[in-house]
Amino acid sequence: MPGRAVLHVEDDADYAEMFQLQMRRQARKAGSDPLMFETVPTLQKAYERCDDRAYDCVVCDYQLPDGNGLDFLGRYRSLHTHRPLIFLTGQGDESVARLAFKMGANDYFTKDDGFAVYERIYNAICTQIRHFEEGRVRRETERKLRSEQEWARTYFRLADVLMMGYDAAGTITHINDAGQRILGYSCEELHGVPFVCELHPPYEREDVRDVLERLRTSPPGTVITNENDMVTKDGKRRTFLWRNSAIFDEKGRITGFLASGMDITERTRQEMRIRHLNRLLDAMRSVNQLIAREQDASTLLQRACDIMVTSHGYADIHIALFNEDGSCRDFSPSSPGSDTPDMRKSLETKTLPPCMKRAMDQDRTVVVCRPDDICRTCAICDRHDPPQTTLVHRLSYAGRDIGVIFVRLASDCESCVQDVELFDEMAHDLSFALHSLELKASKNHAEKQLREDRTYYRTIMEASPIGIVTLDRDGRITHANTEAQRITGRSLETLKSMSFDDSAWDIKSNDGGHIPSSNLPFSIVRDRLRPVYDVRHTIRKDDTSIVLSINASPILDEHGLFRGMVATLTDKTSEMSRNDILTKMHQLMNEMLTAMDDHFYVVDSRYRIVMSNQLGCNYLPPDKRSDSFLCYRMIKGRGVPCDGCPVAEIFCNGMRSVNEHVTDDGSTFEVRYFPIFDDNDDVALVSCLSRDVSSFRELDRAHREKERILTHFSHVVSHHLKNYLAAIRCYAELQAEEGLGKEYAPLIIAAVDRMNAYVNSQLHLATAGKPVDTFHDVGLRDLLEKVADSYPLSVVVGDVPHVRGDPQRIEEVFSNLIHNAWKNGNAGRVEIFSTTDDEGIHVFVADDGHGIPPERTKRLFDKTQLSHGSGLGLLVAQEVMHAHGGSIRLKSTGPEGTVMELVFLHPQMKP
Repeated sequence: MPGRAVLHVEDDADYAEMFQLQMRRQARKAGSDPLMFETVPTLQKAYERCDDRAYDCVVCDYQLPDGNGLDFLGRYRSLHTHRPLIFLTGQGDESVARLAFKMGANDYFTKDDGFAVYERIYNAICTQIRHFEEGRVRRETERKLRSEQEWARTYFRLADVLMMGYDAAGTITHINDAGQRILGYSCEELHGVPFVCELHPPYEREDVRDVLERLRTSPPGTVITNENDMVTKDGKRRTFLWRNSAIFDEKGRITGFLASGMDITERTRQEMRIRHLNRLLDAMRSVNQLIAREQDASTLLQRACDIMVTSHGYADIHIALFNEDGSCRDFSPSSPGSDTPDMRKSLETKTLPPCMKRAMDQDRTVVVCRPDDICRTCAICDRHDPPQTTLVHRLSYAGRDIGVIFVRLASDCESCVQDVELFDEMAHDLSFALHSLELKASKNHAEKQLREDRTYYRTIMEASPIGIVTLDRDGRITHANTEAQRITGRSLETLKSMSFDDSAWDIKSNDGGHIPSSNLPFSIVRDRLRPVYDVRHTIRKDDTSIVLSINASPILDEHGLFRGMVATLTDKTSEMSRNDILTKMHQLMNEMLTAMDDHFYVVDSRYRIVMSNQLGCNYLPPDKRSDSFLCYRMIKGRGVPCDGCPVAEIFCNGMRSVNEHVTDDGSTFEVRYFPIFDDNDDVALVSCLSRDVSSFRELDRAHREKERILTHFSHVVSHHLKNYLAAIRCYAELQAEEGLGKEYAPLIIAAVDRMNAYVNSQLHLATAGKPVDTFHDVGLRDLLEKVADSYPLSVVVGDVPHVRGDPQRIEEVFSNLIHNAWKNGNAGRVEIFSTTDDEGIHVFVADDGHGIPPERTKRLFDKTQLSHGSGLGLLVAQEVMHAHGGSIRLKSTGPEGTVMELVFLHPQMKP
C-alpha cells in the first residue's frame, strides 16, 4: 500500500515520534511500504490540513489543547463521508467509544496496551484504507450492472404472454402481439391510453392505480405482482396475473414501466368456487362448535351470522325468530349496518315477502335467482343492484315454527347444489339448537329461582361484618356465620351442639356476677316477643373471658307464634380496655415530646395544630399558636392551606415527604412530614418534625466542591501520566527486543503495568464517588435480570421495589457484588430480596459461597487495600451508594455463605 498519507493529530511530540516508529516497525514486519505520516498538535491545524488535502486515513487523539476528538470527528464527517478516521487515546472510556462509533469513527484504541495494540492499529489503518478503495470500485461496478439489467428486462418483451409497455407518465406505448390477440385491440388503438383506463372494470381501478403508485416509489429491480380483471374489446371480462416493474436509467430516474400478464380466468373461476365451498364448510364447523358451547339464543344467532359473513361465503345473512302468534321477537342481521327498519317493521306486523311465505310452507330451501322478479317488495333484496341470489329456509322443530333464515350469496358466487345442501344442513342445526336452548332456559330459570330463595338469607349472614346466630324455639343454635364463629372461638359444628344457656359459655355479668337463664336475651325475646338491644355479659373463649353486646329479635311463623330467634354478636372486649391503653399512651407521648430536641407539632385535617412540644410551640408566633396551621413558613390566620402546602399534599396522597425551608435570616430547616392514618386507612393527622440543618448543608456544599476539584485534577494528571507510562513501556519493550537491557526491561514493564493498574483503579474509584446529578426511577427487577445474564451462576430475584438514582452506577454495584460471590466466594447461587422500614429500602445479596476470611472482614472497605490489588469492587460499590445517599455493609459471612446489605433512600427522600 505505497504512498498512503495519514494525518496524525497528537499534542504529545514524544508519543507521536514513538508511535510512528512503531508503525514503521509494523510495516517492516508486514513487508509493506511505510505509511506517510503528517503530525499536527491541535485541532485547528488538523482543520487546515484537511481543507487543503484529502488524506487516506486520520488517526486522532481524544484530548487535545483546543478541544476533543469528537469535535474534529463531526466536522471531518461533514467533508469526507467515507474516508476512515481512527481514535487513539490515553483515557479508555466506553461512553466516549460508543459516542465516537455513533458519530462515524471507524475504530477506537487506547495507548497503554503494549506492542500488540500497535500491530492492531497498523492493521486497522491498512484495512480501513483498503475498504474505502474497494467501496469506490464497487459503486462503479453497480452502475454498470444496472445498465445490463435494463437490457435483460427488455429481452422479455418477446415472451408469448400479454406484455404492455408504458412511458414515464404511465400511458401505453406498446402492446405485444399476444396482448393484441387476447384483448382484441391493436397497438394503434391502445397507444396513449393511461395506465388506469376503460380496460379495467370500475371495481378494479383503485387497486390498479395503487400498483402504479407503488411502482413509482419502489427502488430499481422491484417486481410487483397483482391480479385484476380486464374487459376485452368484445365486452368479456378476463382475469390476469400481472408482474409489473419500472425501468430506470443510469441516474435512477424512471423512464417507463413494463407489465406482463398471464390469462388465468378459468383457473380463477374454479379456485373461487373451491374456496367458496371450503369457506362455507369451515363456517359450518365453526357454527356447530358455537352451537355446542353457546347457551344464549340471541348471542348464538348474532355470532352465527357474523361467522357466516366473515367466511366470505355469504354477503348478508338474517335470522328472524317468531313468537307463538307469528310476530317477530328477535331479528339478527349479519352486521348492524345490514339491518333495515323496513324489514324489521314488516316482520313485526307479520307482513312477509313472497320468498319467506313460500319458505314457511315447505321444509326445503327456497332459491331466488332473480329477486327483482319475485321479491319486489322485500326490504332486503330491493337494496342490491344488481340483485343477488337469495336462499331462504324455515326454522322449525317438532312441528313448531321458530323463525326463518335467509342469505344473499356473494356477488362473485353462483348458486349450486352444494350451496343449497350446506344451507339446508345449517338451518336444521340452528333449529335444533334454538329448540334445545328454549327448553334449557326454562329449566335454568326455575333452578335459579330456587337457588336464590335458598341462599338469600344465608348470603346476608355470611356477608355481614358482625356475628349472626340463629336459634330454634328450644334455644339450640341452628346456624352461625363466620364472624360469629370467630368471636366465640368455636366452629359451626361445636355451636350447633350447644344451647343459649350451655354451661360451657360460663356466662357472667360485667362485674363477674351470675346471670340466671331467665334474664338472658333468648328468654326475654321468647317471653316478650320483642327485640332487645345491647345486652352485655361475658362468655368464656378459650382460656379468657370476652365481653359481648347482643341484639336479638324473634322469628315468628305465619300464625304469629315463636319459631326461634336471630341475634347479632359484637365483641366489646377491646373497647372496654381502650381507655386504659389510651391513657398510658398519652403519658408516654408527653414524656417523649418533652425529651425531643427538634420542633414537633401535629396538624389535623382542618389545618389546626392539635399537639406540639415546647420547641414546636416556640417555633410559632405567640399570637398564632391557637390559629389555623397553613404551611411550614408561617401562620396566616385563614382556614385553607396556601398553594403548594406539603401538609395539604400529604392529606391528599398519604405519602411522607421531606422539605427544606430557608428563613429570612438564611437558616435552613429540614421539615419531615409523616401521615397518621385512622381505622379506615384515611389520613387523619400529619406530624411535622423540623430541624435546623444550616451547618450540615454548608459542609455538604463545601465537600462537593472539593470533590469536583479533586476529580478534575485526577483526570488531568492521569492523562499525562498514562502517556508517559505508555512511552516508558514501549521503549522498554524495544530494548528487550533489540537485546539492550534484557535483564531490567521486564522489571520496568511490570512496574509500569502495576502503575497503570493503580492509576486506573484510583480513577474508577473517584468516578464512582461522583455525586449523582439526575435521579431516575430504576426498576431493580429488570436491572438485576440483565446483570444475572452476564454470570454463570443461578441468580434468584425476589420481591424488589423501584429506587431512585443513576441506573448505570446502580447496575455496577450489583455486578460487583455478584462477581465477588462467583469469583472470590466460589458461589453457585445468589439470592436477592428486600425489606422496607423507616431507614429506607434494604436490599440483601446472599450467596452460598465459602464466606470471607475473618482477617479480611474488618478491612473490606479500607482504601489502603488497593495497593495490594484487591477490594476495588466493594470500594466502588461503597462510593456509589454514598453518592446516592445510601450505604453498604456486611450483614453476615461464614461457611454457609455471605450476605451483603444495601440501603437505598425512600423515593420521596432526598440524599
